[in-house]
Amino acid sequence: MLVDDTELVLKGLAAMLEDCGERVEVVGSAFFDQDVSDAAEQAGVHIVLVDVELMGQEQLRGPIERLLQSASSFRTAIYTDRQEGSYLFEALRLGAAGYLLKSTPAQMLVNQLERIRAGEVVIHASLATRATLAATRVSDGQGWPGAEAGLTKRESEVLALLVEGQANRGIAESLFLSEETVKTHLRSIYRKLDVRDRSQAIATALRERMFP
Repeated sequence: MLVDDTELVLKGLAAMLEDCGERVEVVGSAFFDQDVSDAAEQAGVHIVLVDVELMGQEQLRGPIERLLQSASSFRTAIYTDRQEGSYLFEALRLGAAGYLLKSTPAQMLVNQLERIRAGEVVIHASLATRATLAATRVSDGQGWPGAEAGLTKRESEVLALLVEGQANRGIAESLFLSEETVKTHLRSIYRKLDVRDRSQAIATALRERMFP
């Protein structure tokens, strides 16, 4: 089953998968405002493929959580162009069975769907290394707060001082950086956390308990 907010996208994805009809069958489609879980259960689908292209991380939580909380006979996979580490780790944290990119050719996408149906958790190859390295750093005690969201160690240090209430000048002095470098780090942090400003970055860091 395919899930998106746009009928055109649903039709395009269905048409692409139908070219591989001997290996995959699209048994239905739905919009986010519909009861996807019930529809998927009734249709007897194996995988619900969710397009989250236009969704922010906050929007991502609701639909995916609802699907995963009620899913008993199907698995949920993300289908997107978003390659930020924060999106990938949020999807996996919520329990998605796959994180697949729209750049994937049809035959390869079907291969990935077959692996998901077989019980694997599938991450697109270009992102899998990033996920593995982050997991290895954390398990080896080499991780840092925010690593799972794609933050570098320096960005984590900047965010920690931001949470403490430091202004850009104070952060620069504490880390022996220029204020312009601090601003560059902040822009990167905002992008990776999918926030617009420092107050939202602080709120996200506190909500996700990045710092003790």
